[in-house]
Amino acid sequence: MTIRYLIFIASLTAVISSCGNPAPLTVEPISAELNQKFLTGKGLDRHYFGTRDVVQYYQVSNFSNLPAAAVLNKLNNFVNTHYRFGKTDSLQNLTVLFYRKQLLVNYSKLVYASARDNEYRTLDGQTGNLVARIQYTLLTGKRQVARRMLFYTNGVKQLAQADTISLTPALSKGEGDRTDRHLYRVFTITPSPLERAGVRRFWRGLG
Repeated sequence: MTIRYLIFIASLTAVISSCGNPAPLTVEPISAELNQKFLTGKGLDRHYFGTRDVVQYYQVSNFSNLPAAAVLNKLNNFVNTHYRFGKTDSLQNLTVLFYRKQLLVNYSKLVYASARDNEYRTLDGQTGNLVARIQYTLLTGKRQVARRMLFYTNGVKQLAQADTISLTPALSKGEGDRTDRHLYRVFTITPSPLERAGVRRFWRGLG
């Protein structure tokens, strides 16, 4: 048995194994440093950036084998895990953009200028690589958040979901499976037809 043959067998085995056990969906910050600055406002020009309307950028891999709804669900769970609306937070609007991970594309060079200059904060020249957009907006005078989730394929919107979220007091230590610093957590409520119409009007035009 030649070494070349052994290498071929090992490679074939790895491919078959990966097909049977696909890697889990992976989310990574495009620039952890800039994401943090966008959240805190530290080191940024306050004429262009504030802490009430925040954008965050991530890249996603290992999702092509999943249906759009499953991808959005996983990405929304990621957002819920990492971002919470708290009683004392100034955050009013959160936009999280997810891009397909590309080995030959350095998204980080595009983040700052795109967040500063583009109306919807999308990365310049990367429309075809946008995977999803998840946006949470605190509704004025209510303990509710409007949520919209969009899934894209090659720059074309394939799936849109919109609903309202109710803010409720978080469980204290020992009362639940989450014990963090946030004063409030979010859970989905079933909106009435009137609320659904209001959410649709609220998000009209974002595309």
